[in-house]
Amino acid sequence: MKLTHRLRGAIDWAVPGLLVGSLLGLIDGLLATPFAGESLLQKHMGVFVVDATIGVFFGTLVGFCVGGPHRLFGKISIPVALCLVIAIVFQPTSSSLNAELSDIWTQSRRLPVLRSPEPTGIVVISLDTVRGDVMRTGKMPNLAGRADDALRYSRAHATSSWTLPSMASVHTGLFAHDHLADRGPLVDGRIEPSGLSGVETTLAEWLQSRGFINAAIVTNPFNGHRYGFNRGFDYFKDLSRAALRRIAIRRSSIVRLAFPIEKDDASVVTDEAISVLDQTSGGDFFLWLHYLDAHAPYSSDPGGFDQYDECALPDCFNDWGQVRRGEILAENDRERIRELYDIDLAYLDTELERFFVALDARGLWESTLVLLVADHGEEFWEHGGVEHGENFHGATTQIPFLVWAPGHPGKEMDQSVDLANVMPAIQSWVENGNLGPIEETGNPRVTPMTSLLFGAGVGCTDGFARVLLNPGESGKSYDLKADPEEARNLGTAAFPHLNQCVQDLKGSLNEHGAPIADPAALRALGYIE
Repeated sequence: MKLTHRLRGAIDWAVPGLLVGSLLGLIDGLLATPFAGESLLQKHMGVFVVDATIGVFFGTLVGFCVGGPHRLFGKISIPVALCLVIAIVFQPTSSSLNAELSDIWTQSRRLPVLRSPEPTGIVVISLDTVRGDVMRTGKMPNLAGRADDALRYSRAHATSSWTLPSMASVHTGLFAHDHLADRGPLVDGRIEPSGLSGVETTLAEWLQSRGFINAAIVTNPFNGHRYGFNRGFDYFKDLSRAALRRIAIRRSSIVRLAFPIEKDDASVVTDEAISVLDQTSGGDFFLWLHYLDAHAPYSSDPGGFDQYDECALPDCFNDWGQVRRGEILAENDRERIRELYDIDLAYLDTELERFFVALDARGLWESTLVLLVADHGEEFWEHGGVEHGENFHGATTQIPFLVWAPGHPGKEMDQSVDLANVMPAIQSWVENGNLGPIEETGNPRVTPMTSLLFGAGVGCTDGFARVLLNPGESGKSYDLKADPEEARNLGTAAFPHLNQCVQDLKGSLNEHGAPIADPAALRALGYIE
């Protein structure tokens, strides 16, 4: 059979393939669970493109094998092809897939290998959704062993109960009510977060102005380009983009049946980090790593750590939202959910240790300032809820805060610190050789905390007491020394200085009472299939 006949057949048969794929895409789009604020058009677009592409591929393959023009398909192939071209050119940019991938051109060039007589290395490791008690409970034994040589801050807090405002505090040195990263215009009754404003100098920009080569590997879309976190970085690897593509693919019934779709986990972050170390050793460098593995919905088998046969999220629970809403009430379900979280922590622990070993093997451990923090914690029904973002109790806001600093022996620091201390501490280290605000001073620091993720909420703590005004609740306060589990509400009058802090924060949120909306970012985090 002549090649021209095969090619004509491929073109003609691509048309029914496109039509079948498009029909399947519409069906998959209808069956897909929508995200908060996601329009019908947004919900359909990603999976429609995937299914239509698969249909064209198989139609073309069949046509090439059959060969020759098809009487019916040949008549409609040209107008359908023209319609397809028009659809591609003019497809709505409001698609949730397009919105996240519109700035796909990331800074991905190789880093220059610098040499300096006394190189300075700075590493910030942020762990998504890791509780402050994680080492005390023995869930991360490798990290706990390393912590013996670190400054360990037992009274460390996030500046919010979710990622965007907390990590903005790390990179600006400002509290959430000052940098306003989670504030923005109202869209359909929900707030579209603005991210870093561009006014404040970020940590990476400050270090870059002093000759540092900066690299970042991030896994949470709220840490990505869209929210300005790439500013000042010479290399910025945003792994959440791959997650968005996989989720669009996972909505396709054909692909879902044929191939398991996996996420980029801690091993990928560590591999990328080691690659950066090989390019930057010998020069002044700043490396930021953000690990997402402890974030819900938790993995059933990260790195082969799950030795149990029971089903896992999201397989047992088709909608993680029902867990948040309290529809999963059986005690064994709650135990399994917590067990999955612990499994993810164990996997994360091994990958962190692999990075530390790599840092040491390259002769960088003894000369590098390493700070390890979490963006927030995670609640497991201690106060009636699960996950994070809805309150400011210690389960969701108390975090691990470890510092390995050359010349500073490991010790327990009874010093109240928070994520807004990270940037000034690093600046002080570069300029003065000390840790500035996180050196032991004995003075309690008041940490104001705000969140708009599920509605306006505020909290204040000095590490010894906590006053909260959670969304939909009246004020509460707790004496953390006498009642670390926060079981006895003492009323806001018990701690006047913290109550005044809460009232001031409440006033700053009055005009921002709506919850946050970013469906594409929530999709990348895997809240719902």
